[in-house]
Amino acid sequence: MLDKNISESHETSKPSVADELIFLANLEYEVIRTHENDFLAIPLSGPKIVKPLLGMGNTLADDLMRKYRDTCRKLPSERAVRDAIRVLISEASAKNQVQVYIRFAQIGNGIFVDLGDETGQAIHITRGTWEIIDNPPVVFRRTALTAPFPRPKAGGDFSKLFSIINIPKEQEGLVLGFIISAYFE
Repeated sequence: MLDKNISESHETSKPSVADELIFLANLEYEVIRTHENDFLAIPLSGPKIVKPLLGMGNTLADDLMRKYRDTCRKLPSERAVRDAIRVLISEASAKNQVQVYIRFAQIGNGIFVDLGDETGQAIHITRGTWEIIDNPPVVFRRTALTAPFPRPKAGGDFSKLFSIINIPKEQEGLVLGFIISAYFE
């Protein structure tokens, strides 16, 4: 009975601003819940770089306000934005959690390294090989400290590093291991 009354009244009434914001969000994003119980938005197209729902800077709330203003030629109220975000969080709470990684992800026998740039590309490293891929199968989260990595080039040689630092030859493997492990800690 209640469902029928709600659906009948909704069919005759204009959607609220919060409803329109939810519609806009679902056109371009999927709101997820991480294993840490954070709620983030993943773009449905383009790089899978998540963004926070609220806060300062590049957030889902900012995108929704901008899109609503561009579409409707007016700003949504703060309350409508908050209500929309709360509904999106509620919906994401009912879904499975998603693993989100910062900079590195080890999946199977490979490692994915987020290049940290606007392309969303990652380096896929497997035993003895690496390649830059456009759409990594993992979701990366970035922080204010995530700066772009330089693009790797084939044919690199660590011996050049050891020619400028004073390390005994028998210790080079240890130093190289330390440098690599520093990326993963």
